[in-house]
Amino acid sequence: MPEKSSISAVGAYPIAQEPAGKNAESFLRALFRLLDEHDVRYCVLHSWESLPERLSSDLDLAVRRDDAQKLVTVFQELHGLGYIATQCINYLTHGFGLAFCWFDASTPETALVDVIFEHRRGGLILATGEEIVADRKRHSCFWISAPGTEFGYLLAKKMWKRRASPKQAVRLKYLVGKIGQDEAERIACRFLRPAAAARIVEACVDGTIHTELQTGPRELRRSALVRFPLRAIRQLAEESRRFVARSMHPAGIFIAVLGPDGAGKSSVVDSLTAEFICPYRRRYVYHWRPQVIAGRKSSGPITEPHARPLRGWFSSMALLVVFFVDYWSGYVFAIRPKLTRGCAVVFDRYFHDLLVDPRRYRYGGPSWFAALLARLVPEPDLVLQARADPATIFSRKGELPAAEIERQLKKYEQLRFRHSVQVSVSTDCALDRTFRAVAIPVIQLMNARFNQRTWSWTKLEKVVVER
Repeated sequence: MPEKSSISAVGAYPIAQEPAGKNAESFLRALFRLLDEHDVRYCVLHSWESLPERLSSDLDLAVRRDDAQKLVTVFQELHGLGYIATQCINYLTHGFGLAFCWFDASTPETALVDVIFEHRRGGLILATGEEIVADRKRHSCFWISAPGTEFGYLLAKKMWKRRASPKQAVRLKYLVGKIGQDEAERIACRFLRPAAAARIVEACVDGTIHTELQTGPRELRRSALVRFPLRAIRQLAEESRRFVARSMHPAGIFIAVLGPDGAGKSSVVDSLTAEFICPYRRRYVYHWRPQVIAGRKSSGPITEPHARPLRGWFSSMALLVVFFVDYWSGYVFAIRPKLTRGCAVVFDRYFHDLLVDPRRYRYGGPSWFAALLARLVPEPDLVLQARADPATIFSRKGELPAAEIERQLKKYEQLRFRHSVQVSVSTDCALDRTFRAVAIPVIQLMNARFNQRTWSWTKLEKVVVER
């Protein structure tokens, strides 16, 4: 009989106590404690042996769908403890990749948590959250899945990803031995044809699972379409809707860094591309424009930005139109897809830089034309304006007169974006303080977006799925 899940029943089990200071262990203990306190019925799906002392990769959790609203409360209380939710990637229907951030002294650190309310692979629902947690077991200060549940989840996940680490391959072999080969085949038959299930379970036992995983996605889709064609088509249609919704609301972040030469833009960009500030899958850096069209080879650092003469008004306007098209084509074909995949895109300078310093770009056309196009280019999510004392900037790079540096600083302050969040970042301080100054607005923006997107979890309804 499954254990009674209630707040009063939790007292019979070990309660996670957070150690002093903030680190991955303290985050996990706080998370497990709050899940128990709010009666969230969950379980850790696999790779729990070193928890909560060490988190070696993502933490995979299964949660009953009717406990989704409780999770939102847990995230709010984690925020109160200093563990801030910063990213929510809807990578499967009712499957979400979450990122949490906190400060250890002045350094941001992150942890990644995958939450599923049902397990889907290859166009089928393999198990609901209710089914996964029904036979969970208590381990230390948290709940873990039963061996058979862990085997089914881990095998389907590794088949979908076409790879398994040596440790995971050993774990699959152990689980087959734990539950028995016949039971393992019965579980695998939920998402594989009988012949394929027997072959893959045998591969788990003899250590050749890596070979079988290479055709994993194809085998999962084929089994779904052959055995449950109508159900598979329906689930694939839901996945298509999820993909469209994810494209409309990308999980990535788009940042532009502005400021005069010597203002510390490089330090700000380095901060944004550091793993501990942006917990994104990949980070891409562009210099001024995407260069999807009219690309050119880098000529190295510009040491005399005002040395060359301005172009004529006609050639200036024509070239600016080319740059404008480059920004839009770059956004559509390069930047937006990266944002949809949950990547971070950082621009060192942006189109609006031309409004501040047209001589740098040899623009001799009318200012109203440049301002008009600036209003029409795609805007970043966040604009960081690097600032420093004019004398400090001049001492770093004396390429421009002090009066010109001061003029540019004032012009950057006057720039206005219609949709972007604008933040001024001082780079006069030590590097670690600059990193923190950069991290805070990024984290705040990401957390606000996280709260908007996970609020929909309160509307999730319990659905009875035909098995």
